[in-house]
Amino acid sequence: MSWQAVRVFAALAVAGSLAFGAPACGDDDPDTRATPAPAEGPREVVGGFTALRVSPALEGALDLAGIEIGPAGEATRTDGALRLPIDGGEVDIGARTGTLQHQGGLRFRVPGADIEATDVVLDTRNGAMTAQVGGNRISLLRVDLGQPRDRRTEGVYAWTGPARLGEDAAAMINDRVGLDVARVGLPLGDVTVNAEHR
Repeated sequence: MSWQAVRVFAALAVAGSLAFGAPACGDDDPDTRATPAPAEGPREVVGGFTALRVSPALEGALDLAGIEIGPAGEATRTDGALRLPIDGGEVDIGARTGTLQHQGGLRFRVPGADIEATDVVLDTRNGAMTAQVGGNRISLLRVDLGQPRDRRTEGVYAWTGPARLGEDAAAMINDRVGLDVARVGLPLGDVTVNAEHR
């Protein structure tokens, strides 16, 4: 086993044992507190963003192993979070269902290779975030979105919650590294979703 592989294994083992207590990347002003979800039917989503803020503890551990999670395509790193623009979808906040399409995606840089996950789709009901990698749609993240918030004055539906590594993403990282180190459900940090609707 190479020294690099040992570093990857050790860093992810430590990261997987950490408890992440960092606050989600939202805010607590009165306009964004949770409100009862109205049963108003589906709304077209016309913009907004989904942002992943990786836990500083995990980011530090991954950095030691030479692993980086960064933006791909139209996604950006903004205020320390990876922000993916929302470019379409539909949400029924009363039924807590919806699908959000995104531009750009995430890049997983592992020793010797890059994995780009683009064409990201988030199912707001079950918290499944999928993406295209090499022509295949994979399970990228699992997100616990919790109770949606309705910012009526802004025309925005908003969620926050923790994010964990999806099954297919973990398998691809393990395949590239050559070790079974990226476990399914590895806590990554927090996700904030702001979906602008008509």
